[in-house]
Amino acid sequence: MRLLWILLLIGYLSAKQWDYQFEKDTCKNLIKPHCVDGIYYNHKLEVLDKAYFSEMISYFGGLFTSPTRLAIPFFYARTAFEPSEKGLSIYWVGHSTCIIQMEGLTILTDPCFSDCYPMLGTTLFKRHTLAAIAVDKLPKIDVLLISHNHYDHLDEKAVYHLLEHQPQVIVPLGLKQWFESKGFLNVIEHNWWDNTTAKDFENNKITFTCLPAQHGSIARDEMKQNQSLWCSWMLSSKDNTVYFSGDTGFKEDIFYQIKSQFPQIDVALIGVGPSNNNEQHLDPHHAFIVSRILLAKKMIPIHWGAFRFDNAYLEDPILQLRSYFEKFPDCKDDYYELLIGDTYPSL
Repeated sequence: MRLLWILLLIGYLSAKQWDYQFEKDTCKNLIKPHCVDGIYYNHKLEVLDKAYFSEMISYFGGLFTSPTRLAIPFFYARTAFEPSEKGLSIYWVGHSTCIIQMEGLTILTDPCFSDCYPMLGTTLFKRHTLAAIAVDKLPKIDVLLISHNHYDHLDEKAVYHLLEHQPQVIVPLGLKQWFESKGFLNVIEHNWWDNTTAKDFENNKITFTCLPAQHGSIARDEMKQNQSLWCSWMLSSKDNTVYFSGDTGFKEDIFYQIKSQFPQIDVALIGVGPSNNNEQHLDPHHAFIVSRILLAKKMIPIHWGAFRFDNAYLEDPILQLRSYFEKFPDCKDDYYELLIGDTYPSL
């Protein structure tokens, strides 16, 4: 019996145990959101109601105009998910959902696995390309990283599947209570520039820094519109730095300030939206400009190919973005295009 306890103790001590330490930013010179009477605003007291309206008009118009062209080589998974032994591995599940393996942690971003837009669940708002992996087939998730509460970034059905993992959940301000009400036990919420550092007994560590974004949030459950914050994220370790844009419109000062704080970025996962709206999403032109500001070693476009947000074909944003990089040979190698189900770096 004594030998059994000794073996169990050795097994416990040899297993990777992670500790999460939160640090609040106190620097007054960095961009911060405004909060007035419990409502969050972008850093120049902007509310994007007009952008919401124009985007929805375009979205509904797209449902009844040009057909969706499904270019099979663009969208369907080539490889199954495999745990990576590399220092950094990024598997694109689809839309803004990625599995990032880094310093021994498995991180899931903005989960959306539903076959239809999760808010309405009707084939009218169907997802044109399925997630590369089913939510019940996910590996053990250590960290769930959320950029904002829109349904295509925070799918409640997927969230319930993740309860059994009990990951560390890292969210922007206003979402902690929502996750705790679902049964999650370890939730940390952040303002822009706050960070959480994950450390293990082997002295590996990753710092998750909450960064500005130009966007908004919606009313769901007990929350009213813009009662929770929106953000982008930087994941940084001794060997790798990964930027995850979430949803954001184009504001130069946001990205120049991010660059000033993180001069070395290895991979930038940048959401690319349609050309009709750049207040809430980056159109291909502005996504290219952001990549030039951040100067990441690799820019990987995400947030395209799953849902139709206007009357363009699904692959139009990525074809436009690709053309910008092809025009400038000096930055062509900075661009890395994943198919849904592909992994960076390739296995």
